This record gives sequence, C-alpha cells and structure tokens, in this order.
Amino acid sequence: MFILDTDIQSVVDDMPKVKKWVKYIKKNIIESDIDFTKVSVVYSYGFFVPKNKENMPTDEELLKLKFKKRLKYELSKVRVELDLQYASFRMKTRLPKGTIPTPILLIVTELTKIKMMIEGEFHKDKKVIDSIPEVDRSIIKYRVVNMDGINNEPQFDIDQILDKISTNGIESLTPEEKEFLDRTSKQ
Repeated sequence: MFILDTDIQSVVDDMPKVKKWVKYIKKNIIESDIDFTKVSVVYSYGFFVPKNKENMPTDEELLKLKFKKRLKYELSKVRVELDLQYASFRMKTRLPKGTIPTPILLIVTELTKIKMMIEGEFHKDKKVIDSIPEVDRSIIKYRVVNMDGINNEPQFDIDQILDKISTNGIESLTPEEKEFLDRTSKQ
C-alpha cells in the first residue's frame, strides 16, 4: 500500500460525500464545531489482482495493450482507502471499487506510462510505444539508467526470478528472464 497525505478541502472537492461524513461527525460524535486545520486526511492505495482471473489479460496480451486500454486495466486494480482523523475520532473506509481520487489517478497514470516505457525497451512494439503520452515530470520524477553500464543487457535478480517461477510457473518468465536464468546456471 502507498500512502498519500492530502487535506480535507481537496477530499471534499474530489468526493462531496465526505462533507456529509464531516457533518455527521460534528453532529453525532464531536458535538461541537470542527477546527478543519486539525483534521488529518490520508489516502492509502494499492494494486490488487482481481479474484476472477478468467478475464485477466495474459502477460503477452498485457504487453500489447496501447496506453488507454492499459491505463484502464491498471486503474481497475487500484483500491483506495480514506483515513480521516479529528481529535480522538478516527474513521477509515475503503472507497467503492472504481472510485479513484484525482491525486491517485494522476500518479497511477504516470506510473503506467513509465512501466510501459520500460516494457517497450525490451519488447520493441512500436505501436504500443507510440501510444504512450509524454510523462508529466511534475507528478513523477524519474531518471533513465543504463541497465548495466557495459553491454546494455538487462540485469535481473535471481531471487526475484525464482520467486516468480515459484508463484506463477516457469511459463510466466519473459524470454529475457529465461535467457538470464540459462546464462546464470551455466556460470
């Protein structure tokens, strides 16, 4: 899960029903005026694999999705919780599936662009690469690093590859991961 600090006004602007929650807290729990400067609001979010894996694209299909469809898929995995605290009262709730506050939507959009750019370096699908809009560096800051500085071959972590095989089977490996595993086993 990722945590994103925000403020009550941004939350209310993004999700007007939160205003009702604050009124309810004021009337039924705090029973006094609320000092909004003392309201703490935090989003937490993560990416979760759907329980019904039948409709999930395969790794190969996922790599062929152009940006708009890929973003839609990535957003379908996002789950968001809202944590609101005032004085000794704390309320935490999971937002309905598909409800993604603007700041999280912006972050996931940019992360999807970067993820697709990285995948594009390995799979060289020009149609997919051309579908990726420019990254907004005011939202996500990143830098491009040469894979190993010597021969441009990707570097993999053997433990991560073995975990991937353990979890998803050897067929889940990319051709590059299989080649790396083969080279490493010969060394």
